[in-house]
Amino acid sequence: LNKSDYKDDEGIFYDYEFKVYSLKNDSWRKITKLPHYLRFMYQFFYHLMHRRGYGVLAGRVLHWVMPLRIQLGPRNRIVGFDLGNEEFIEVSQPECANKNYL
Repeated sequence: LNKSDYKDDEGIFYDYEFKVYSLKNDSWRKITKLPHYLRFMYQFFYHLMHRRGYGVLAGRVLHWVMPLRIQLGPRNRIVGFDLGNEEFIEVSQPECANKNYL
């Protein structure tokens, strides 16, 4: 993980880098298409929240719960990394998720 400080209107963030290790090739590959919301994973308080830092593997996709905003309020999103396509996805939520159940 490479970090370098930068600041925007929501606070101080870090540049981030995402790599995937290939057992077949015994090497690391850098994923270059990263969604902007991944920056929340590198805020110091993100990993203090209950189990937020742990991904859940389901159907070849590694999932995380991510905040919608930097404040880590009651509104969240589910983000996935598809291990087959090596792409990030945002998982659609049911209508009840708009009522702060997630």
